[in-house]
Amino acid sequence: MGESTTRTAAIINDDITQLTTMAGLLEKHGYTTIPCTSAEYALETLSKKLPPSVIITDIQMPGVDGWRFCQIVRSKEYKKLNQVPIIMISAVFKDDDVSRVSREIGADAFLTVPVNPQALLSTIDRLLGSETHAKKTTVLVGGAVTDTRRKMIDAFASQGYQVITAADTGHCLQQLRSASPTIAVLFDDLDQSGLQECIRDMRRTEFSVTLVCCVPESRKEFYAHYVQAGADACLRPTFVDNYPVVLCEKIMRERAFVKVEELLRKRTWELEESREKYRTMMDSMVDPIYICAGDYGVEYVNKAMIRLIGDNPVGKECYRAIFGNSSPCPWCNMNEVQAERNVEYSIECTSLHRFFTINAAPLYHPNGGISQMSILHDTTRQKELETRLRHAQKMEALGHLAGGVAHDFNNMLGAILGFADMVKESNINENSGTPVDDVLDGRMETIIRATNRAGTLVKQLLAFSRQGKYLNEPVDMHRLIDETVALLERTIDKRIVVEKDLRAQGTGIVGDPQQLLNALINLGVNARDAMPNGGTLKYQTACETVTIESKLCRAGELTPGNYLRIDVTDTGGGIPPELQPKIFDPFFTTKEQGKGTGLGLASVYGTMKNHAGHIYVRSGVKRGTTFTIYLPLSAVSAPDNEENRQGMPDPANGSETILIVDDEDAVREIAQEILKKNGYTTVTCTNGKEAVEYYEKHYDEIDMAIIDMIMPEKSGDQCFEEMKKINHDIKALLFTGYSAGERTVHMLKNGMVKIVRKPFTSKQLLDAVATALKADGCAMRNDQMV
Repeated sequence: MGESTTRTAAIINDDITQLTTMAGLLEKHGYTTIPCTSAEYALETLSKKLPPSVIITDIQMPGVDGWRFCQIVRSKEYKKLNQVPIIMISAVFKDDDVSRVSREIGADAFLTVPVNPQALLSTIDRLLGSETHAKKTTVLVGGAVTDTRRKMIDAFASQGYQVITAADTGHCLQQLRSASPTIAVLFDDLDQSGLQECIRDMRRTEFSVTLVCCVPESRKEFYAHYVQAGADACLRPTFVDNYPVVLCEKIMRERAFVKVEELLRKRTWELEESREKYRTMMDSMVDPIYICAGDYGVEYVNKAMIRLIGDNPVGKECYRAIFGNSSPCPWCNMNEVQAERNVEYSIECTSLHRFFTINAAPLYHPNGGISQMSILHDTTRQKELETRLRHAQKMEALGHLAGGVAHDFNNMLGAILGFADMVKESNINENSGTPVDDVLDGRMETIIRATNRAGTLVKQLLAFSRQGKYLNEPVDMHRLIDETVALLERTIDKRIVVEKDLRAQGTGIVGDPQQLLNALINLGVNARDAMPNGGTLKYQTACETVTIESKLCRAGELTPGNYLRIDVTDTGGGIPPELQPKIFDPFFTTKEQGKGTGLGLASVYGTMKNHAGHIYVRSGVKRGTTFTIYLPLSAVSAPDNEENRQGMPDPANGSETILIVDDEDAVREIAQEILKKNGYTTVTCTNGKEAVEYYEKHYDEIDMAIIDMIMPEKSGDQCFEEMKKINHDIKALLFTGYSAGERTVHMLKNGMVKIVRKPFTSKQLLDAVATALKADGCAMRNDQMV
């Protein structure tokens, strides 16, 4: 590159990034650079310095653009810059038309952005390869050989133009097509009769030529004819010095600027069309979008953002106008974006009560500035679903824990209740029927009552864990509500008015009536506790169709169908918002210690889920509370209240042999004691496998079996199935304190006579045994639970 260290490059660009990148490239290769952020600053600076070796200017700039700057530099006012090579660059204008126009205005080369570094360096080397920069523009001079024509040729050649000649009209047209000249000067003596036609032919071609006619004074009346035919100007043969060159260059520049204006109008139209497409695209997006500057000022928002916040925040700080904060948001990543990095983060916007995932990206401006474009994706529904899922998973885990505790607890309660009942019975004088020892009798009664209360807690645990549904029969919910209201009216504070508004046309569901009744009573008791000074408790019903578009379906709480809706409303003090998500959690209570177990609402929740239903709460402080229940309606009618059930056999002393299968020592012992005391012979096994092996050898000696459900080795249903294969007519009872799900229902349908729920009393066990021994069929009945 020769003496590159002495070369100076003036770089003019309003894009700071392009300016610094290009300056760094040239300085790396030995150039001294003069960076200028505007054409005006460049003209002021360069007029005070030695001319640079080369000028590199962007075309599209605010104020004086690259084309105007080139015109000014080539003017006589900046004579010392006239010969400096000019390279124009553009990221907006890229076609050959622009390159040609740029050259006509005075530029020496045209490059598109992004500029290839090697192309830029080689272009500069080419332009600086000679001491004087030679123009390569071709000029066609047409006409007879005369002194004036020679003078014309010399004028253009002296200014570095390449001159070609033609002696007649046909030759002119041929040269036009083969050499593609930029300027054509045609003498009037070329063809007196055909010059106008020649001009018209030249204008009809695809070439754009600056066309000047050289016409003597004596024929000046033809000026208008030639211009009308298509000439740009007429020139007298008596020109002075380089006037033809000056005239043609002036015409070229004027025509070039007409083309520039056309290009600018076209570009402006394209930009406006692009902006309109951009606005249409942005406004059609569902997600809110906003653009803000580095000082947080909002520059643009789409329609979705305006709909979201109800206002147009343009011109205001984004943290105030959009997010309702008094200072930049704590989650803001403006520094990351200003460092030209894309970021994604999630926020909770308390002012809008929404959750968002925000994608923020840098948006580059021509002046080098960077704004932040942020797209907000509303994740509120997703967060709600995630919260529900976590809550459901937590409740499921607690349910498994509660079910396991209930199972073991029931076994212990069974032993306590059974032995307490036996002691109480043994303390009765057979002749008088009165207690022998009143103190002992009172203590046993206290133990029995405490055990029953503990049994109630276990039932609540089982209801919560969704493992306590023992029956699956038609239920009339209006009857259960009537029973609930009647019970509450007799037991709660008289200052509380209990009302009913039962409007539902369909009231039948399928489920466990005792569990459902307990749930309704629990809600009533909960309402009573919320109104210590009195108030109103109301039970309301209605039928409701839940569609797949409904909120409850979309949340996964219900499936589409017809439901009975029950609203239980009180006028109490309400539930604070922060406590509402916890009210169905087991052992959560706001009552004083010793006044609540925290299982009431938990058991209601479990009961509703166990019946394919749902429950939710609406409440406000000092505005009362409403619990809303959804239960799937059934087409099966509930039986009348006057049920004609088979009478239970009176328990009596027996002589049969009974096999007791249970892995709990205490349960086997109390069952064995009760049965032996009443004349039965008993055999015990500690697990299902042992029981099947014993039954296989001695089934003809066994009159019936009592089988626990949850056991090691073999479960109760597996044990029963294998015994039934040995003896199809086996009579059996099922012990359970845990689950009565599909497996239990299958056992009842398959021949299991009854279920005895733990804990049980002596009478309950003896009644069940008497019923089982007298049973002659296997069909499941509604009274198969004890």
